[in-house]
This record gives sequence, C-alpha cells and structure tokens, in this order.
Amino acid sequence: MRNKHFIRAFGIPLPETEEDAVERMAMKGYAPCRMTARSITFKPVKPERLRARVVTYDVGAPGYLKLANAMHQQGWEYVCNDGIRTSIFVCSDMNAPDPQADEGSLRCTQREFKTHLIFAISFLAVMLLTFMSNGMPLENKTDIVAIFLSLSMTRKLCFAAMAALSVHELLAVLAIYVNLRILRGQRGKRRTKLMYFLSWAFTAAFLCLMAAVIICLFV
Repeated sequence: MRNKHFIRAFGIPLPETEEDAVERMAMKGYAPCRMTARSITFKPVKPERLRARVVTYDVGAPGYLKLANAMHQQGWEYVCNDGIRTSIFVCSDMNAPDPQADEGSLRCTQREFKTHLIFAISFLAVMLLTFMSNGMPLENKTDIVAIFLSLSMTRKLCFAAMAALSVHELLAVLAIYVNLRILRGQRGKRRTKLMYFLSWAFTAAFLCLMAAVIICLFV
C-alpha cells in the first residue's frame, strides 16, 4: 500500500478540516507521518479509531516542548509538525477530555490574525488605488464599474485575479478570527468543509486568471 496525501488549505489555517482528515484516514488504516505547509502525508497502518487535534504553536519556540508534555499528560500523543506553527496530536481514548487551550497557542493565533489582517487591508488598498488611477476623469474616480470597463482585456483579467486573491485573504482573516474565538472558548468547533473548498476555489481562480494574463501578454 502506498502513502496517501491530504492537501491543506492554501494560506488558511483550518484545524477542524485537518483533524477530520486524520480521523477519517485512521479508520481507513492510514496514520499521519509527515506534515508540511502544503500537505499531510499518511502511511499504511492497522485501522483504528482515533481523535485528532491540530494545535497552533510556533515550532521551536521556548514553550513548545512544554506544550507537547502538557498534551501528553492529558492523554494526547505528538505525531508530527509542519516545521512552522502547526502540530498534530492524536488520542485513542474516545472519552478523553479535549486538551486545554495554551496561552502560547492563543498568542501565536493572535499574531497570525494581525499579520493576515494587515496584509489583506494593504493589498486591497493598493489594488483599488492602482486601478482607480487608470486615467479616468476625476469625476469618475469612484465609479468602479466604469473604471473596470475602460480597462484593456489584460488589465481586466489582472484586476479579477487580484480581486480573487483579495477575497482569499479576507477568508483567511475570517478563518483565523474564528480560530481565536474557539481558543477563547467563545464558540464551539466548526465542522464544515465550506471554508476549505472556498480556499481552493479562489486559489484556483487566481491561478487561472494569472495564466490568462500571461497568455494575453505573450500571444
């Protein structure tokens, strides 16, 4: 039997989606053995029922080993990490309590939220300013539709690609905000894959539109 892979949401941390993938793969006889920023690799093992938790914490930070030990004491075994800030823990006891949120995880998620928020706002502002300064008369500067229609096909495609990327980044901000609320105990864990599919939909849209831009430039 060959290893199998789960492709992680591009740029959007979705712990529940990855936990669900680990739990489903365990039932099929696959256990996580390697994790990167882009994927989780599963190796063939004996099928078993497991619970999984994907924890956000800076890998290599001073408190990382303390976190792993604390998780172990609560019945959760470390499996692997992506070398950045995400680690997988599993537990074979279906009745074991959920691990308590760690302050380091909260700080890491807060920093991640601020970083994505600043990037999303900055990118959106630059994109709008760039296309609103398209040589239109001053009275039309706020007419986004008129500005868009005045663009060449190449610039229209480029604008659409940047818009798709902007929406993707706003989705990342929303996802991380929900992660923060979950860590703070302000809401329960989500169990929907909608955000995962939206992540890849807007990523695919951006890549396809940029490919079209390149074709228009060189054809």
